[in-house]
Amino acid sequence: MKKIKSYDDLKKLRDQKAAEITATDADIRIIVGMATCGIAAGAGEVFDSIAGEIMKLGLENVTVVRAGCMGACHSEPTVEVVKPGEESVLYGNVDSARAKVIVNNHLVRGDVVKDLVLEKNYETVS
Repeated sequence: MKKIKSYDDLKKLRDQKAAEITATDADIRIIVGMATCGIAAGAGEVFDSIAGEIMKLGLENVTVVRAGCMGACHSEPTVEVVKPGEESVLYGNVDSARAKVIVNNHLVRGDVVKDLVLEKNYETVS
């Protein structure tokens, strides 16, 4: 494997790997920040609420995963929605009720819940 010597090398590798993703891997991903601060703020309940709502609605193309620190401790619990072909959206101050709103509005209807958005495509922010 070639050594990564710069940020540009890292971005190229990321783009290369993203191009290798198959259609089955292109499902919607919901990432819940479950570092210590997220857990203390109620991220476990948020995770359960999202998973329960997805099951209730029968959404088969959605994967819910736990992550560590998402860099927004001031706005925990945080939830990131990653839809193929769209900018990722980071939501903050999410509770169980707001989690259900995110699932129903963002995933089902395609409407971003703007009053909960911390950043869109925050990976590119320096």
